[in-house]
Amino acid sequence: MSSNRSARISSIALVMLFMSLVALGFVVTTCERPAAQDSPQVVRKPAPQSDERSSGEVMPPPPKAHFNDYAGVVSRGTARQLDEKLRQFERDTSNQLVVAIFPRMQSDSSIEDYTNRVAESWKVGQADRDNGVVLFVFVEDRQLYIQVGYGLEGALPDALAKQIIENDIIPSLRAGNWDGAMSNGIDAIMAATQGEYKGTGRAIGDRNRPPAGAPIGFLLIMLILIISGIFRG
Repeated sequence: MSSNRSARISSIALVMLFMSLVALGFVVTTCERPAAQDSPQVVRKPAPQSDERSSGEVMPPPPKAHFNDYAGVVSRGTARQLDEKLRQFERDTSNQLVVAIFPRMQSDSSIEDYTNRVAESWKVGQADRDNGVVLFVFVEDRQLYIQVGYGLEGALPDALAKQIIENDIIPSLRAGNWDGAMSNGIDAIMAATQGEYKGTGRAIGDRNRPPAGAPIGFLLIMLILIISGIFRG
């Protein structure tokens, strides 16, 4: 009896270890899934100027999140909050708003021409609506630009985009408040574009992602059934 009991305990311990490793692997995989790399194709407007790209120009790859601070000027807590806020905004409206903060602009082109080509290569927004917006910030150059897809140009024309930069973002930047500047700019862009389209309840990064907690619950049920089978045996 003692040997059987020990064998059962050992079996339970192995099963629990296996289930823990499987669950941990799932959680890590889910958390690291990129948010915007599987963006659908979007036809954006052509560059408003001639192609001015220089031989040393760098075209950044599509970002992995909605809020991307490559310069490290926004606090981590605020960056996480803004990223989730932008993700929820896409779920509610289908509009995809991306923020990209770079240390410097790696091009000799004008900011309008360069950011237009970068946004075009990123394909932000829904394919059938072209409802993407990208707020570009280049810290060392002290330059900002808002690129807007065709589908939102009526709600966010160039004049309003410039007004948001000058009235909602720059004052906080001059005070050294990067968190506030980005929050104010995002709120203003959301207010201008909200209501143009109906949301689907999902963001691009949510696609093919099962509901949180579902696999863990399944593993727990399997664990209970296995343990019950061991004791019955």
